[in-house]
Amino acid sequence: MYEKKAERFGKTGKGRIDVFWPGTLLAEHKSAGQDLDAAFEQATDYFAGLSEEELPRYVVVSDFRSFRLHDLDEGSVTQFALAELPKHIACPLRCVTSCYALFGGRLSNSKNLKKQ
Repeated sequence: MYEKKAERFGKTGKGRIDVFWPGTLLAEHKSAGQDLDAAFEQATDYFAGLSEEELPRYVVVSDFRSFRLHDLDEGSVTQFALAELPKHIACPLRCVTSCYALFGGRLSNSKNLKKQ
């Protein structure tokens, strides 16, 4: 899903998860140069509004220049620059590549994205 409405822990009202595949992936995108730690905190704040079945294994944060893939099951973090994306195509579920397609719009047609 693209821009899923969700509650945020400790915040009033709802926010929007940039990209969400229930049970698999939650992605938060920021403008170039923005703090990816803050993006990760925002992404995990959304967990409060999700059911146990919807909680993701992966959280991806990006500022279009760099990506961080958090594997919550393994407790690992992989970070790399956009230029290194081809080296990481074999990432689990190819989720980073999919997020690049969704965020960058160069690899996918935004008409195919479901907005909720």
